[in-house]
Amino acid sequence: RLLGAPAVDWVARQKKEEAEAAARSARAQEARKADRKTGTSPSHPLQDYAGRYEHPGYGTAVVTVDGSDLFLSIDSHRAKLNHYHYDVWEIGDNDNVVPFSGLVRMLTGKKGTVDQIAIPLEPSVSDIVFTRK
Repeated sequence: RLLGAPAVDWVARQKKEEAEAAARSARAQEARKADRKTGTSPSHPLQDYAGRYEHPGYGTAVVTVDGSDLFLSIDSHRAKLNHYHYDVWEIGDNDNVVPFSGLVRMLTGKKGTVDQIAIPLEPSVSDIVFTRK
């Protein structure tokens, strides 16, 4: 009012942005479902994926096994990894709390061991590759 600028309905604006984000997320999930190869299994036992992985700029990612499930932890965020196909896992976050989503790739080195993981942390760049320590 002081500047004479038009009023902004901030609540309506936020609701519109949230609806657009939800629609983008739903489209991305549908695209992932269409790309999925069904009937596949991981190339390693779950325990082979577990470990501590590091990146010089993004810090540490930890993969753990709990029963028959894999979990990915970065900083204080923890998400279940749902098998997608082959050595690719989908980040599960039913409560929309974890600030990352998408498909995590477990990368096997020349010796046949899982030595890197690629995580989609930034939407505008390639997956960030963490190396096992």
